Amino acid sequence: MKRIILCADDFGYNQMINKGIFSLLRNDRLSAVSCMTNMKDFATMAPDLKNFQNKIDLGLHFNLTEGEALTKMTLLPLSKLLLKSHLRLLNAKALYQELTAQYQRFVAVMGVTPSHIDGHQHVHHLPIIRDVLMRFIKDNQLTDKLYIRNAKAMLNNNSFGNKVKTLIINQTGANVFSKMLRKENMLHNRSFAGVYSFNDKQNYRETFLSFVNVVDNHGLIMCHPGLQDKADVIGGARLNEFNYLNSDLFLQDAEQYGFNLKAYFID
Repeated sequence: MKRIILCADDFGYNQMINKGIFSLLRNDRLSAVSCMTNMKDFATMAPDLKNFQNKIDLGLHFNLTEGEALTKMTLLPLSKLLLKSHLRLLNAKALYQELTAQYQRFVAVMGVTPSHIDGHQHVHHLPIIRDVLMRFIKDNQLTDKLYIRNAKAMLNNNSFGNKVKTLIINQTGANVFSKMLRKENMLHNRSFAGVYSFNDKQNYRETFLSFVNVVDNHGLIMCHPGLQDKADVIGGARLNEFNYLNSDLFLQDAEQYGFNLKAYFID
């Protein structure tokens, strides 16, 4: 039986995503949740996550591209952040302060330290940002207290578009960061999947099973479920994910294809 960390990203992004995640948690369909602490719908709904903290991993979804910063720094669209990071034009001090603020907001609201840190749109593995994250972990003596998402994604046999997106993520930072995590002996997931185009016409069940096929035992699959929100540009894909993960078919697939859900720190 393959054991998988199934992590729902983007808690706090909006109420419909939060409600969808809570529904899945109540039905034991997730084993981890990553929280966007700088978004307005985090603080109002996150305290209810405490009901699940002894069953799942609860982590920080470090966000530099959406919402409002918790410090004086200006958040950037992903395209600009990518460019400035690779040109080494980002302000490391400002990034460190924003990471600290988002981490402290998590602790203040949840009453516990996060079990893991990852990045919204994988910003945590970009140049400059990854160095800031490593320094933050060491400065706060968190090396053996949390794990960092290794987002070096495994290629699957799904669509061409999914493969292209996977290669872009790996080449823009994930490959280098994966080596850094191993060199620095940082806790991290053994393998990673969950990258696809968010095309709401795509059969998410087939896509998910392709993720299960490529991750190793104790690997991590990210997901982005949510209830319908027409203002969300990937709202259709979120609903498809929610419907599958919340279905009896998901349970049947788990039995047929031999996987179950686990948290990193909790069996």
